[in-house]
Amino acid sequence: MASSSDVILLYGTCPDETCAKQIGASLVRLKLVACVNILPGMTSLYHWKGKVEESSEVVFIAKAKRAHYDEIAQRFSKLHPYDEPALVVLDVDNGLPGYLSWVMRSDS
Repeated sequence: MASSSDVILLYGTCPDETCAKQIGASLVRLKLVACVNILPGMTSLYHWKGKVEESSEVVFIAKAKRAHYDEIAQRFSKLHPYDEPALVVLDVDNGLPGYLSWVMRSDS
């Protein structure tokens, strides 16, 4: 059985659905992630170059094996149009055993 510590959840943002789908499809096709969820309709407020900015963005969530993180981060950064794309890792402390096993088998 897969250990939950071997599975990560990646949270990121993209400027639009097209960008998120392109990055997500690439990561799934390369078997670096098991699944990508794209959630449109998010508003982000943030500091950028001395000003408070507001943007419409898309939430990008992926489930993957921890061992693939470096390659995922490299590809995400390369394909993303932002100067500083947001991508963070959330550790998976627990989950349904069958789902965690599926994530762990997704690169075979």
